[in-house]
Amino acid sequence: MKCVSCLDDFGTRDTIRAPCHHSYCRACFRRLVAAACQHEQQWPPKCCLDAIPEVTILEGLADADADVERRRDEEDRDVEEDDTTEELLRTWRARCAEWSLPAAERVYCGWEHCGLWCRPEDVSAARGEARCPADHETCLICRGRRHEGSQCPQDRDLLRTNELAEEEGWQRCYGCGAYVEHREACQQ
Repeated sequence: MKCVSCLDDFGTRDTIRAPCHHSYCRACFRRLVAAACQHEQQWPPKCCLDAIPEVTILEGLADADADVERRRDEEDRDVEEDDTTEELLRTWRARCAEWSLPAAERVYCGWEHCGLWCRPEDVSAARGEARCPADHETCLICRGRRHEGSQCPQDRDLLRTNELAEEEGWQRCYGCGAYVEHREACQQ
C-alpha cells in the first residue's frame, strides 16, 4: 500500500487506514498525530477533514517506534522523531482532555513563562483559584497569579460590595473578616 504522505510503498500490516480509506505508514501517521497535538487548529488528527477515531490513533501509534527503527535500518536514511511514542501518547491524551473543553471553560496558568493548562480537578471555584502542573496558583477572576489574601483587585462584585459597605457604614468582623452591620449599642 502507498502512504499518502511520503508516497512510499508498505505492506498492509505497516500502514494505518484513515476513515476516508487513505493509508499512512506508521512514521507518517505518527507525525500527523504529533502535528495535531501542536496546534489546536489542526485538532483532532484528521484526514480529508474526517476526525481519525481514537482506536485508530492508538493502533497507529502502537508500533511507531519499531517502524521508525526499521526504516532507519532498511533505507539508511535519517528518520527524525522528536518524541517517543509514550511521550506522544501522553501528549495526545492531555490534548484530548484539554481541547475537549470549550475555550471559555479552560484555565491556563497566570504565571509569566508558564501558561500550562490547569485540569478541571485542579480548579476550585470555591477558593477562586486553579493550580497548574508546575504547582503555580492562578486567580480565576483575573486569570493572573493568585493574590495574597483572598481578594482579587479586579473582582467587580467585591468592589461593589466594598462601596456599599462604605456607604452603609458596615464594618468587618475582627475574627472572620465578614461584613457586619452594627444595629444597636452593645448590651454588655
